[in-house]
Amino acid sequence: MDSQDVTAKLVNYFRLLFFKSTFFLPEIYSQPCRNGGTCIEGYGEWSCECPPMVHGRNNCSETLGRTNANHCEAGGTCKDKGLDFECLCPPGRKGKTCEQGMPTVICISKPCKNGGQCVNGDNEYTCNCLMGFTGINCDIGKWQSLFTKPPNNVDECAHTDCGPHGTCVNLPGGFACDCEYGYEGEMCDKGESTLQYTFRDYRTIYIFK
Repeated sequence: MDSQDVTAKLVNYFRLLFFKSTFFLPEIYSQPCRNGGTCIEGYGEWSCECPPMVHGRNNCSETLGRTNANHCEAGGTCKDKGLDFECLCPPGRKGKTCEQGMPTVICISKPCKNGGQCVNGDNEYTCNCLMGFTGINCDIGKWQSLFTKPPNNVDECAHTDCGPHGTCVNLPGGFACDCEYGYEGEMCDKGESTLQYTFRDYRTIYIFK
């Protein structure tokens, strides 16, 4: 309590003692209660009604702090800010309590298999799979199911020719013909004379099992 508060208390005491009046409590108007405390007027005295997590010698000047409540998730460090708190999040986390994962970190781990492309989301990721693969991480081929094991992988391209306008791509359990622009068909044998394309760099891939 500072000298101004002591002086105000003495003035009020003598006013109440000699004039029996309680209307003048200047320290109330100076808002002595801190941190959201409410000033309560009494007989020549005043007190502070403190909000939760706050205390201290009639003026609510001290906070109990929130750092001991472990509000921060994922190993975040809690920093007391009076009636509030702040979480210092570790790399890859964000949010008020470090509750959100940063998607860029998720895709950096390359969860998509077999050439699948990882696409960031708010708190998750999506794999865009190449033709012939499926599953959350593109780890299931067309020849697979949840209850069967994949066959032994054989290089199908060793005995397959996609023609002069196609390139053979070996896949688990099969192969694909990657056709040049202007050609399509099982062996890339249909040329530009019979096809019309909207996109210049259009390519066609056929998959066989």
